Amino acid sequence: MCLHYSLQILLQVVPAVTGLWFHLNAATLATTKSDGEKVHTWPAADGSGKDVIAHDANEDVTFQAYGSISGRPVAYFHSRHKLCTSSSYPVIQELTVFWKGVFDSTKKNDWSHLVGQSHDAYWVLRRFSSSSQVTMHTRNSNQPNTNMEWDIPLIIVGTVTGGTRTVTVYRASDKNQISSMTQPGDGNNIPSGSAPICIGLTEMYHTSNICAFRGEYEEVMVYDRLLSTAEKDEIVSYLAKADEAP
Repeated sequence: MCLHYSLQILLQVVPAVTGLWFHLNAATLATTKSDGEKVHTWPAADGSGKDVIAHDANEDVTFQAYGSISGRPVAYFHSRHKLCTSSSYPVIQELTVFWKGVFDSTKKNDWSHLVGQSHDAYWVLRRFSSSSQVTMHTRNSNQPNTNMEWDIPLIIVGTVTGGTRTVTVYRASDKNQISSMTQPGDGNNIPSGSAPICIGLTEMYHTSNICAFRGEYEEVMVYDRLLSTAEKDEIVSYLAKADEAP
């Protein structure tokens, strides 16, 4: 099959930044899946065993060798798709999360869940309500919220340390920052606990009509610590590198 991108670039070596706790990359699916094939289990890209598995066959996502917007390998979420790890993991109480993908404006759904542990108990990176904003959400804070854009590849970066949270949105094509917001400590520290890692939806809202992410899901990386500015810039550059592929 002749690809319009280089898998060598898409499967580039992840920067040597310590603390990578969870990693999914749609480019890994390109090595085993054909265009249009259903994906029931999405293997972790870091070999950690934190694979995510669809709730049932009806919630399998679709592998697209060429995302209709990004032109790169993506897992396409078109309806309601909850994919979670089969096991629960101790909740991380400090984190830096990176997400790359596209929100599809033709299939908007409130509170689009990108990645997290539980719903209003621990932490979630998600869209804010019905707005064109995303939030780095802990417990039931719904703050901070910052602007995002539809129908273009984005890189979203969220951080949590104590009760302080940040969220920043970049265009993947040029790494230009769209927006950023910080929420000072407000008491919504992540408590200790244990929960699966879920993408696309959470168990609490699995049968509801909200919270479903719809669009192209390209890559997600979660670090179990607060990265420095230089480290965050390095990961953003790594994620944007695919956009330089011919």
